Amino acid sequence: MRTFHTKYHSGLELHGDVSPIGRGSSPPLLQIGILDHQKAIHVKHDRSFSSQSKWSVMIKNLNQGLEFMNKQNSNLHEMEQALARWRMSPVTTNPNGKLSFSPETFLYLQTILTLSEEKMFNHPLFGSGFETPIRIHLNLRGERFIQEVPVVPLLNQPGFCALAHSGGGVRRPSEKLFDSCQLEFMNALLSLNQNLDGMKRQLNEIKECLSSSSLSLALVDTKTEGSAPTTSGVSRILKWAGRFLKAPKATPSYCS
Repeated sequence: MRTFHTKYHSGLELHGDVSPIGRGSSPPLLQIGILDHQKAIHVKHDRSFSSQSKWSVMIKNLNQGLEFMNKQNSNLHEMEQALARWRMSPVTTNPNGKLSFSPETFLYLQTILTLSEEKMFNHPLFGSGFETPIRIHLNLRGERFIQEVPVVPLLNQPGFCALAHSGGGVRRPSEKLFDSCQLEFMNALLSLNQNLDGMKRQLNEIKECLSSSSLSLALVDTKTEGSAPTTSGVSRILKWAGRFLKAPKATPSYCS
């Protein structure tokens, strides 16, 4: 199973398990009831939660998913163009009157087969429909879910299979076979574009949530900084009023 998982250990944002927290959670650090201060600081840093790392990891994984799907899209377009050039290539005849392939025809077929066998991130771009999709683990608004990047099921399509085996024959593929294969390429492109749009929407939603959370933190910091002078000003007034009230009253003097 090929997955994009979080490799950071700064938090538990993208993992389902929760480390036990409390006394006795780290037995080697407890010696006669005394906790090693330096090791405790190190453990504290290792277990610190960082929302920024969670967002950055999710965005990175989604960008890699988009990169994978864009590569699928590019290869499908190249295969479709090679098929169109193959279809428009001139038909040659041998001395016996039988149709045969031109040298360019073998090049077109080899180009299509090579593009269909390529991999990215050590994962095949195209398959027979049984391959495990790439899974991207996400956490949005407290909800954990998985965004899948499927392998395009092209290699089991009847037109493509017939075209792939046509290289061993002498005769040119029929117009019906060209039509069938071109239709399979178009259907694969339509399905892939829908998946690309969904992935882009997911990425934009996560970026918006990141911007919202960053703005909220900035507002909290601004309010905290702005409230300090007010508090200190009130305290100075109260202190001044207290000193005024405690000031000794003048004793009246009488002249005889």
